[in-house]
Amino acid sequence: MAELSAYEKQRLENIAKNEAQLELLGIESVVPKAATKPATKRQRSNPPPAPPERFMRPRDGSGAAAAASSGVEQTAEAAAPKKEPTPALDPARVGVVIGSPEDMVAGLDRAGLAANGTSSRPSRKAAVDKPAPLHLSALTVKESDVAKPVPNRVTSLVLHPARIRMLAAAGDEKGHIGIWDVDATGKQPITFVHAHLGQVNGLRVLANAPQQLWTSCKDGSISCVDLTSGAIAKQARISDCQVLGLSRELGAGGALAISCSNGNVALLDHRTTSLNMLVLHAKCVYSSEWSPSRPWQLATASQDYTVKLWDLRSTKGALNPATTFMHARSVTAVRFSASGDRLVTTCSNSTLSVFDGLNSDQPCEMSVFSHDHDTPRYVTPFQAEWLAGSDDKIILGSLAKPCGLDIYSCAAAGLACRLEAKNVTTVLSLVACHPVLPALVASNSNGKCFVWR
Repeated sequence: MAELSAYEKQRLENIAKNEAQLELLGIESVVPKAATKPATKRQRSNPPPAPPERFMRPRDGSGAAAAASSGVEQTAEAAAPKKEPTPALDPARVGVVIGSPEDMVAGLDRAGLAANGTSSRPSRKAAVDKPAPLHLSALTVKESDVAKPVPNRVTSLVLHPARIRMLAAAGDEKGHIGIWDVDATGKQPITFVHAHLGQVNGLRVLANAPQQLWTSCKDGSISCVDLTSGAIAKQARISDCQVLGLSRELGAGGALAISCSNGNVALLDHRTTSLNMLVLHAKCVYSSEWSPSRPWQLATASQDYTVKLWDLRSTKGALNPATTFMHARSVTAVRFSASGDRLVTTCSNSTLSVFDGLNSDQPCEMSVFSHDHDTPRYVTPFQAEWLAGSDDKIILGSLAKPCGLDIYSCAAAGLACRLEAKNVTTVLSLVACHPVLPALVASNSNGKCFVWR
C-alpha cells in the first residue's frame, strides 16, 4: 500500500478527533457503518394489473365462441394469421432522379426508344395491331414484374403500344414520371423524368406518334416528352382552372380532350398546339373520352351527376348534348369499349353503369354493378377500364381482401373473376391494359407497379 500523503494523514487525525468528541457528547457518528443485516428485496404493495387477453375474432364469429365454450386460452399470437413479409425490391427496379438530359436519353436508349432513325414527327396513319388474346386464368405477377417507377402515389398510368418490348409510364402526385422497361436486364430499367411541379393526372402515348409521351398536370400545364431525344416541351397552359385528365384517343382533326375543373373541355391540336375551349358542364369534368368508332363523338363525366355525349362535328354556337345519362352522384370516369358501342361509367355511389347501343343513336342502360370504390384520401380513386379489344369484360381495383383486381362481365351481369397474387399486398388503384400484348399493369399508392402476364 502506498504511503499516505501529509494531507491525508491530517484528514484522518481530524476525523478521529471529531469521533472522540461526538462520543463524549453522546451523539452517534455520521459515518455509515457496514450493514450487518442482509438486504431484502422490496415487495410491491400493489402489483400492476395483468394486461387483458386479446382474441382475434374471425368474420363468422365461430373462433371466439369456440374458445369461450372450451375454456382454452387463445392468445393473439395463436389466433392471428401470420402475415408474410413483403419482399424487398431490387434497388435497380426503383426509380432514381435523372440529373441531366443526357442521362435520360441513355435510359431511353436502353429501352430502345432513343435516337434510332425514327422520326419525331407524328405519322398521318397509325398502324393498329389487334390485341392478343388475354387468358385471365393464366395471368400472374412474377417477382421480376414488380418495380417502383416513381417515389410517390401513382396518379396516372399508361402502357406504350410497342410490340417488341413492354414499356410502362407512371406519373405521381409530385410531378415525377417514371418510364419502366419491364424486360430490361442487367442495367437500370427505369428512366426518371421530372416534367411537372404538381400532380400528373394524364399520360398518353398516341398511336400515330409512339415516340411522344403527352403529359398533363393539375396546375394546368400540358407537356410533351420526346422519347427519341429526351427533350421536354411545354405545349400549352390553362391558367383559369385545374386540369383533371387527358383523353385516351384523338378526336376528329387530331385533338386531345382535356378535362377541366370549371366544367370546360379544352381541345388541344397535338400538331399545332392550338386550344379550343368548350363550355360543356356547370361543374368540373373529371373525364372526357373520344369514341373509337365515331371520332367526332365525345363522352364527358362530370361532378353534376351526368355523363353526356356530344356531337362535335361543329363547335360553333351553343352546344347541346346528344344524350344525357343521369347518375345518383358525381361520375369520376367514363370509357368507351373497343367497338365504341358501349360505355362504362364509374360513379361515386359505388356503382358501375354500362350503356349499350351508342353506335345506333339509341343508347340505353344495360347493366349496373355494385362495387365498393369508396377509397380513402391516400388512395387514387378507382377508374373502370375495358380489357383490351373487349366489349364484355371490365377491370378495376378493389378494396376487398386479399388485394387484387375485380373483373366484371356484361354477359354474366356480375363479377366474373378476381386477379390476385401473393406479392400484391396493397390496394391497386389504376389499371392499364396493353393494347397489343397479353398483359396489364396496375399501380398502388406507394409508387409501385405490378405487371400481370
